[in-house]
Amino acid sequence: MRNQYQKHNYETNGFVYIMQSRDEGVKTIKVGMSNNPERRKLELEQQWGTKFDILFKHQCDGIRHYNVEQLTHRTLNRSRLPLSEFFTCSPEEAKSAILISYGYEKGIIPYESWEQNRAFHNKPIKRVKDSNLLDWFIIAAVVVGAVIAFS
Repeated sequence: MRNQYQKHNYETNGFVYIMQSRDEGVKTIKVGMSNNPERRKLELEQQWGTKFDILFKHQCDGIRHYNVEQLTHRTLNRSRLPLSEFFTCSPEEAKSAILISYGYEKGIIPYESWEQNRAFHNKPIKRVKDSNLLDWFIIAAVVVGAVIAFS
């Protein structure tokens, strides 16, 4: 497994991906980046002790995939679980955010379009669905467990 402190190679034509746990109770998705999503999937499975499915991956030709990932995270910020790369939005919303962020970073989509998309995804929500509360507790428990394990 990669050393968690090892620097990423942000200059390559890597991928931004969407993964989801196969656990039936978990409805969150993970939006991340990797030069090799299949390898990253195996790392996550070892780290979390559960199977993941790659729902979508987009290669960022000629641009830094780190920038696309960060723009995507900003776009989906309203549905982001605290201190993580996990989100409660649908995979379709995340895919849209990735493609629009890629288009903005590539210079195809103007800033105004990216900003409108970000504002749309960050509109206020009435309340977190009860089914998502379980996801929050699971993620929180895993994060706390990881912090304790690495302390």
